[in-house]
Formats: sequence, C-alpha cells, structure tokens
Amino acid sequence: MSTTAACPDKECNEVVDVIVKSSDRKLFGAHSHRLALYSAAFPPHVDAGGDATVDVYEQSDVVELLLRYFHPEHEFPDTMSIHFDLFDRLAEAAEKYTIHSLIEISKLRMRLSVSTQPLEVLQYAVRHDYQTLWEPAAAQSLASCSNRQASAVFGYGRLYSAWTEYRHQFGEVYDSITARLGPDPNQHPGGSRKCKIWDRYGKSPMSLPLRPQCTRLEKEGSMIAPATMQPLEGGGIK
Repeated sequence: MSTTAACPDKECNEVVDVIVKSSDRKLFGAHSHRLALYSAAFPPHVDAGGDATVDVYEQSDVVELLLRYFHPEHEFPDTMSIHFDLFDRLAEAAEKYTIHSLIEISKLRMRLSVSTQPLEVLQYAVRHDYQTLWEPAAAQSLASCSNRQASAVFGYGRLYSAWTEYRHQFGEVYDSITARLGPDPNQHPGGSRKCKIWDRYGKSPMSLPLRPQCTRLEKEGSMIAPATMQPLEGGGIK
C-alpha cells in the first residue's frame, strides 16, 4: 500500500496494510492481522491490501492510543497519566470495538476513579452493565455531587431521572434515621455517653452510605440498599 501513514507504535517495524482515518481526518497505519487478532470489530470493513482508507467515528487522540493496544508485546500507554476526559472516550472505544485487553485496563482505571469522577464512572458502569462498579460509584455520587453536576454528565435522560430518584429516596431514609436518633445521641453502644462520629454524619447527609464508622449508624443505615439501576438497550436504566 502506498501511503505515508505510520503505525502509532514507535517500536513497530511491520508493513502497514490498513489505513485508519479519524473523525478529524488524521491518518494512521495499522495491520490487518493484528486488528483481526485483538479486536472483534476494529475498524469495520477492513480491506487489507486495498487502497481505500477506513473511516472511524473516534478522534485522532483516541485512535492513536487505541492502535497501540494492538501491540501487546510492547509497553502499553500508562492509562493513569491520561487525562480522564480522553481516557473516558478511549474506554468507550474499547467497548465499542471489543478490545478485551483495553477493556480490563479501563475497568481498573474506572474503579480507581470512583472517588474523583463518580458520575462518569457510574455512567460507564451502567452503560456496560458492570454492577461491581456502579454500586460504589452511585454511593460516592450521593456524597459529592449535586443535581446540576449530574445533569451536566448524564443529560436529562433515564439515567439522570433514576439518579435523582435514588438521591430523593436516600434523603427520605436519612431523614427518618436522624429524626429517630436526634442530633446528639447518648448512650452510645460501648458505654460512651456521646457519639464522637455522629456530628460529622449529621452535617453531611449524603455521607451515610460510605462505610460509616459509627456502629449505631451502620445498623440503622442497613435498610438502605444499593441503587437499583438495571441497564437498558442503548445505554440507560430501568
């Protein structure tokens, strides 16, 4: 194939026989046998040895990283050093094209990002049916995110509606707990006359699901079940 497009893997010396063009019109060299071996569908409609390029929806920053995961014998990019916005798009591309090595790496990075990007992780987990990810992300999002922040990430579709309902239901349960226990419960289990932890939870109503250290809160809060968010076709919940 006559082209100047090179493989993004700097250590690669193989002949390029597939050209991938990103949505921002940048060209990348690839290898048909590697695409077939490590992905179920990337890129679509490959014509190895032909003169046509293959257009993909993803932008060049995603395509460049994506193609490097087709060389497992070389060092993969350090996903922890990639800005989360770019990583989020990379993770979606991995799911779209079924690149298993990158999918597992993406799930690990998402898990490590629950405390800092709970809404984005929740959206990713629900979309791809990763329950072990969406439960901690849902709980963390209650503690640190507002409705406005949720709408900025989710839009105003079914996921946003379910999240706000989850938040509302939790608020009602929390109110019922605090009403019964009072602002400064005495006779704390263990003989202490005053709970030193309660005040922190009382001032932060959305912090209760996050592994309370107070044994009394642990018992009272056990009625709160994780978010029931079942994936719908096309990325949503029911």
